[in-house]
Amino acid sequence: MTSGPILFDPELLERYAIIRSSPSWQNVKESMTRLKPLRESDAKPYEQMDLDRDNVRRYAAILQSSASSIFYGVCLAAHLARFSKTEAFAQRLNDGFAALSTGLELPTLGESDTGQELARCAASAFPDLKIEVPALLPPAPAPDAAPAQAEPANPPPEPADQQQAPAEEPAPATQTAAAATEASATPTLDPWSSALQSTLAKIRDMAPLNEGDFTQRASDAWQARLQAFLSAQPEVLPDIDYLRCRAANHPLGTVLRGRLKNASLREWSEAYVRGMYTGVPLPVPLWFALAALAALGFDIPRELTSVTVPTEGEAAAKFISRIPPTSDIPKGLIILRTTAESQTANWQISPSMPTLIVTAEDFFRTDKASLRSYFQPRLYGVLIEVGRDEDHTAALNRVGLNKIRQRFPSARVGFLLAALPQNPTAMGDYGFAVLPGGAYDAYVKAFPPPVTNTKSGSPAS
Repeated sequence: MTSGPILFDPELLERYAIIRSSPSWQNVKESMTRLKPLRESDAKPYEQMDLDRDNVRRYAAILQSSASSIFYGVCLAAHLARFSKTEAFAQRLNDGFAALSTGLELPTLGESDTGQELARCAASAFPDLKIEVPALLPPAPAPDAAPAQAEPANPPPEPADQQQAPAEEPAPATQTAAAATEASATPTLDPWSSALQSTLAKIRDMAPLNEGDFTQRASDAWQARLQAFLSAQPEVLPDIDYLRCRAANHPLGTVLRGRLKNASLREWSEAYVRGMYTGVPLPVPLWFALAALAALGFDIPRELTSVTVPTEGEAAAKFISRIPPTSDIPKGLIILRTTAESQTANWQISPSMPTLIVTAEDFFRTDKASLRSYFQPRLYGVLIEVGRDEDHTAALNRVGLNKIRQRFPSARVGFLLAALPQNPTAMGDYGFAVLPGGAYDAYVKAFPPPVTNTKSGSPAS
């Protein structure tokens, strides 16, 4: 059961994109610090007084317009914190916010979409709670002498020297700015705050979920999400069980981002590794690897041989049967990248050049199913990435040419270089690509197709 306070911390809300803030809370705190002395009887105006006042008022308006997003965001983070494996409550709460923000990719969404996504997930997470979010009320008009601020259960934190206003009457020249700013610094939080505290109490009292139940639902949702993506059907959005897995650091919550349209070539390749090989950290089912191949531009394997785990083979076969077959057999590349500082890190998926990018260590692991006969007719070649501090011979020895030949006897082998070789003739018959812009560029440079009168046999650019 979750324990400890749920902090209504503006910096936390900004960090995890629950609210969009300009100015930032840090700037607003500095403005409030400068404005506070205006309540002294001998206070004098200063040059940026109006700018500070407007900063505070704008921030109050941001909190007011984002009241629902804040409400749902805090409730969901508190719920997801219960799935974190860490012990300290503050860290669990951060894990909850991080799972929520990264899982829904909130930094990429606008304010309206953020609110809709948080409301959607809250409805799924708390189906038995009838959540109603009261409006975050604007401050009451300031009287001649500004009243003390309301003190809700969880107000945005203030610097310690701003927590109590002096008793003296402000000077006439500064009274309006001081009183208006004091009133605007935080919108009136009740009944909004009361509703938030009541909902959080109900969330704390919810019975713990069985991990096997929500991970099974997450697995089913992943199959539906992948099938929709590979079949060009409407997107299946990340769901609350995916977020729970993400907060728990479960493989089904970390294997891929929930919005597949944003997944990169590297991310899909990593998903292939985690689904295909044994002995990898945070492994996922075999059908993930097959889906990853299709997402990378290859066709999905239809016949699996030498499956080491029969139950995984059965699940993969069922998954394959739901994916529409393709009529052509696309050809592409396998790139054995370096483990660090790979130039392929930010490559995007090429629509004309299917490419799988893995480390040599991963590629030669024991696989759950043999795809050697699948890859053989689908490869233009294998590229070995050469590290910045090694030459191509050292890279070839590191990877092992015999291992490549054993798996793909007829595949061409080339190199991915970070700089032109000092002696190009030393490369012999090996093709190479120097800092290509992507997979297709790497293919053209390393394995240029023969010049013919037709385009037969070479991929379209």
